[in-house]
Amino acid sequence: MQSISCAGGWIAAAWILMTSMAVAKDQVTYATGPDGGGRTTIRGSILEYTGQRLILQPSIGSQREIPAQQVLEVSTDWSPTKVKADQTFYDHQYDQALRLYGQALGDESRIWAQREILAQMICCLRQLERIEQAAEYFLRLLQSDPETIWFGRIPLSWQAEQPPPALEKRAEQWMRNNDSPAARLIGASWLLATRDRAAAIETLQRLTSQSQIQIASLATAQLWRTQTATVDEMELKRWGDLLQKMPREVRPGALYVYGEGLAAREHRERAALAWLRIALLYADHDRSLAARGLLRAGRELERSGDPAQAALLYREILRDYGGTTIARQATTRLESLEGD
Repeated sequence: MQSISCAGGWIAAAWILMTSMAVAKDQVTYATGPDGGGRTTIRGSILEYTGQRLILQPSIGSQREIPAQQVLEVSTDWSPTKVKADQTFYDHQYDQALRLYGQALGDESRIWAQREILAQMICCLRQLERIEQAAEYFLRLLQSDPETIWFGRIPLSWQAEQPPPALEKRAEQWMRNNDSPAARLIGASWLLATRDRAAAIETLQRLTSQSQIQIASLATAQLWRTQTATVDEMELKRWGDLLQKMPREVRPGALYVYGEGLAAREHRERAALAWLRIALLYADHDRSLAARGLLRAGRELERSGDPAQAALLYREILRDYGGTTIARQATTRLESLEGD
């Protein structure tokens, strides 16, 4: 009788182990040690992943909670639709990718995974220049996770350009949204080049005192846009120092404006380097701005008398950011250089 009981115990244990292995579909690599120098990989099922923490149920043992800033890489089993959407996105077919991501979102039951799909949909919408919808999706993402790791996808304006009438009207509504600092930030950024410039500046100034560092940092960088033509060397140095203290996910926009200031002071090589850094280091946060940064860097290299290097950057845009307005502008620049 004892042997039968023991055998039953082993069978039960084996079944538990096999079951836990079957659901261990996620893998998380995170930094360890006080300096973050080491790394550890564990497998299990991710229960939640926010801007604050990742909670994982390992294959064996109790739940693990990992601070989000220590997470280096996450892999999971995605649906075939999500996999196809990713491939379509990297083939620059943004309309089709958006449709596929929408299907994948409807099929996905994991909340943290839904957020990642939504972040990719925002990226598609930005590449398609559908800013109103991108902003609404971003605000929806923020409602689900106010500290989202996808904060870098926030669709702000970094250009001195008049928005289309529909976007301008929507931006006015966002800027009046007293319940959402992020909505006010988005609205003010798109209204800086309109008749509501003064109100936008006032809104941004108030947002610089926000407790959420991403909002405060982005509001500060947006205000730099109003000073690029007149910024002096001392202020430029202060911008550079502040930029290094900003969270990684919000640096692309600040770097772009910093490059504008450098170019205005005729620091051409430094300006080109600032714009290049967006594509080299932060394209995962803002692909639209990465492409624009490459274009601006190329133009600055042309002005510096280095058309060959500029052409390399234009070809990089066509390779990595095809199907966008920036790619069409890069094509024009290439044709101009080849004509010379």
